[in-house]
Amino acid sequence: MLLALIEDSLEREGWKGVSPMEILEILEREATLRRRGSITPNDVRSVFREVKKARETPVLETLRKNLTFALPKLPVSRHKVKMEEFIAASKNMKLYSDQEKSREIMDAVYLIRPKETRQQIGGLHEIKDRILNQISLAFNPRMAELGYDSNCRFLLLGPPGTGKTLLALVAAAENNVAFIKVRGGELMSGASYHGEPERRIKELFGLARQRSPCILFLDEADAIFWGGDATSNKLLAQIKSELSELTSKDRIVVIATSNKEELIDRATRDRFEPHVYTVPPPQDDDEWNEVVEIHLQKIKPYLAPDVEGRKITRMFRRERILSPRGVAETITEAHRLWASEIAAANEVRAATDQEKRTVALARFRADLERIEHMLPAIK
Repeated sequence: MLLALIEDSLEREGWKGVSPMEILEILEREATLRRRGSITPNDVRSVFREVKKARETPVLETLRKNLTFALPKLPVSRHKVKMEEFIAASKNMKLYSDQEKSREIMDAVYLIRPKETRQQIGGLHEIKDRILNQISLAFNPRMAELGYDSNCRFLLLGPPGTGKTLLALVAAAENNVAFIKVRGGELMSGASYHGEPERRIKELFGLARQRSPCILFLDEADAIFWGGDATSNKLLAQIKSELSELTSKDRIVVIATSNKEELIDRATRDRFEPHVYTVPPPQDDDEWNEVVEIHLQKIKPYLAPDVEGRKITRMFRRERILSPRGVAETITEAHRLWASEIAAANEVRAATDQEKRTVALARFRADLERIEHMLPAIK
């Protein structure tokens, strides 16, 4: 919606030479620098007014100095506009969302533009394409023209670290939409006053509507999807109301995740049907190897020739590393240890006298002990 508004505004003013996407990125960057999560259509309009005012003011001043009669309305400027003009105007953005959203909501929300790709998802052969393709349909305006009102609510269940968040990030990147992430626990933190939890939910969905098209990602959703007392029942009523009101025309897809399915209120869960999916860990050696290879690829220039994905996979299975997240963290840690060992050895070799050498040996003792057999001369 915001990108379309920028494109329409540029066409209306007759301004050429700038990219609508670059303008949007400038405005989003300014909002981020001010520690705010979103911009609104009003923000876009105010920036265009600032640019137009800045371009017209010098011309008006010159005419006023040289003319004695009333000035006619200036014609639309058809020449090129510079990106620097939008950068300057963005500094004066009033950020209407700042005025409308509570600090609790803005502090709990993370707004990003993901760049992950489908190729970065290891395993999940049975459901990966199905989930991502259904989300793409929910954003496709042609579906509404064909009379198809897609369900824009998805619930991803399963153990921690299996790829639920990565699926949501890839979906946002593929559809070129904003990604609003909020953790259930953070959203409800300190919401102890009467009516406060419901207000936060209402504001969260209001933020999503301002930032449409977007994915609203509710991580650890069981923290807000459980029932059992009067307060949580009122909260659930607000959540179910917001979910039920969403249509494909809103261009908002809600993706909720949880690894505690048993805590989720049944009626709330039903709002996500038929898009309730269990995201499992890799199901066989081929899927595990695929996950390992994806993460090894990131450090491929630094791998020894005898490092093979299948050998690493067997070792991980033997050591009970049972999730893709665990694989990623272990490979990252192995790379860190290797880099620290190389750095430690270089520090010792660079020592110019015995005192500095003694200090370096003591400081990097743990790293040096791991490579003692490679550098016997350092002792």
